[in-house]
Amino acid sequence: MSYRWTGGPVGRPRLVPQSVVDRIYLMREAQHLPFRAIARALDADGIPSPLGLPTWQASTVRRIHSRTHQRQAS
Repeated sequence: MSYRWTGGPVGRPRLVPQSVVDRIYLMREAQHLPFRAIARALDADGIPSPLGLPTWQASTVRRIHSRTHQRQAS
């Protein structure tokens, strides 16, 4: 069995609402919280991760923050 790439995205989309992206950015930049503390706060508020899981990882928060930070720098 072979697969052909059609030029579209591979895998399922990982969507994070803009309000969550903004919250992560503000918690890091304004409050200077570590990524792990931001992940715990999102868990405590019942916000699902990009994969729909009930827990956030610090690495996921870091990745979202770094992408947001790169967009704002350019």
